[in-house]
This record gives sequence, C-alpha cells and structure tokens, in this order.
Amino acid sequence: MGLFHDLLFSNRDNSVKQYSENYKKLLDINNKYDFISIPNYINIEENEFSLKSFNDILAKQIIMYHIENNDNNFRDWIESAIHNQSIYQNYVSEINSLNYKTPIESINRTNYNSEKFYKIEKSIINNTIYKEDVFKIKVHVYVYRVNRNYDIKNRKDRVVYFDELISIYNEWKNNKKYAQTSKKERKLMNNQLKDEVLKRDGYKCCVCGKTEADGIKLEIDHIIPVSRGGQTTISNLQTLCNECNLKKGIQDNDLYKEKYNNNVLKQKLIKFRKERSDKLNMPAYYIFTNDELDKLLDLMPKTLEELKQANILSNIKISVHGKEIIKAINED
Repeated sequence: MGLFHDLLFSNRDNSVKQYSENYKKLLDINNKYDFISIPNYINIEENEFSLKSFNDILAKQIIMYHIENNDNNFRDWIESAIHNQSIYQNYVSEINSLNYKTPIESINRTNYNSEKFYKIEKSIINNTIYKEDVFKIKVHVYVYRVNRNYDIKNRKDRVVYFDELISIYNEWKNNKKYAQTSKKERKLMNNQLKDEVLKRDGYKCCVCGKTEADGIKLEIDHIIPVSRGGQTTISNLQTLCNECNLKKGIQDNDLYKEKYNNNVLKQKLIKFRKERSDKLNMPAYYIFTNDELDKLLDLMPKTLEELKQANILSNIKISVHGKEIIKAINED
C-alpha cells in the first residue's frame, strides 16, 4: 500500500512538473542563487577538570573558541549561513513574483482539471522552495566536569539559537578575536613543555644565539602568537632571550628574524666603515653614505660583480673599498 501510494503521488507530481510554468521558473531561480549547504544542528562538547572552571565557563566562550580555531569547519559553517541569509530576501522577492498561468491545453494533458492542477502545483512549489530555517544553525553545547580518567562528575548543556550565534560571531569578529584561544592556550603551558623546548633549542635564543651565560633570561615564545590564533604545541614554541622576546612582541616570526639579521648586518657595516675610515684617515662617507648603506642592506650583494651590477656605489668607491665591503657583508 505504501509503495503504491508513493508511486501514485510521484507520477502525479511528475505530470504536473512537466507542464507547470511556475515550477520551471522556480528551478531557474534555485539554480541562480548559490546557497551553500550547511548543517542545521551542531553539537559541541567541552571537558573541564576543575569544579571552578566547570562552573565559570560559558557557552559563549566555548563557541568563540571554536570560531577562532575553525574546529570541524565551525566558522566556515557560520559564515556560509551568513552568506545564505544575505541573499535570501532577494530570493524570496523573486519567488513571490511567480504568477505564471499554465495554458489550459497543457493542463488538459495531465488529466487534471485546473483546480486540481493548481493545488498540486502549489504543493510541489512549496516543497521545492528553499525555506529560511534550512539556513539557520542551532548549536547545542555540552560541558562535562571530568576526572583524570575522564569519568563524568557533572554535566550541563545549553542550546544557542541562530540569532545569538550570529551575535557571538560578530562580537568575536569585531572586538575579541582569539581572546578565548589566548586564555585556553596560555593555561596549557607547563614546566615540562618549557623544559622540552629549552632542551630542543640547546638552551639558547633561536634568534640571537645568546645563552644565560651572556647575562640574559631565556623565555618560551609562541611562534604564532596566541593573540593571533597560535597554539601551545611544541612545534609552535621556541626559545627566545628576554630582549628578543620583548622586541618581537606579536610580529610575524620570520619578519622579526629578518629585521634582527638586517640590524646585525647594519651594525657590522657601520663598524667596518668607521674602522676603515680611521685606518685610511678619510671621512666615512667616502666609503659609503647612510643612503648607500640602506641600499646595500636591501640588495645584499655577495660578490664584487654583484656589487658592480647593483649600481649603488661609484666606480671609485668600488675600486678602493669594494672587496672589503663584500668581505664585511659575507663575514659571519
């Protein structure tokens, strides 16, 4: 009975679909809009080990953390939902303009009268139209207090509906990016992890090479700062001296190293220029000016030929000082 019923209605619908102008126009409209398929219901689980953290943590904080780290494409789903919402009203306007009347001769081919045809057509269109709720995400947050064996001691949960979810996303995007990640990741730093990083890096600064014997303090730094989404994993940690760590701040790690190396070389070339000007008893700018120094640092010529081709210094300066300049640049 059930199979026969389904086949009967399928044949009925197919017959109307074949001749319905509104249905054909609706398919065109659906194809026109690039709605993104998203889950309507997402579960998030969070484990806390202490009663205080279990009582203090909020669903909003957990959601922000998952947005920040895009866990299981969570942020992507939210942004896809926002995209769907942004084009939905235009979609509805086009749907509301569907008022085409199928010619009576086409209706007659379905073996239905006009009243029956339009009733079936209305049902088909209603089932084919994208509904707004399909694009709304609901998040169910579960929080457990567990012991070290992950036995559950307490449990709480909360459902966050779409409007609140978007409000949390906008707050994160506009004001508090990575605030929750920073809190959570900093809590993960422990003495065992610090010792592993120090040992791996040979108990010296990864930038300047200084050790505590040089009178500095060694610190553990996040290569990608936690304020920009960096995690407390051994691959994202490095040993820096307190001086380099302070100067690096939240800069890109490679950019800071490049700046540091350029500054080291600059100081080396300035020292070379002074020593050479004293030795030859001539003004320092006869060797190279400050502007020429900056250009040398930009191009970093490694050979005398490269220095000539760079066209930074005059032929006289190159002939008198060129070899010594290249030697100073290449000197470790």
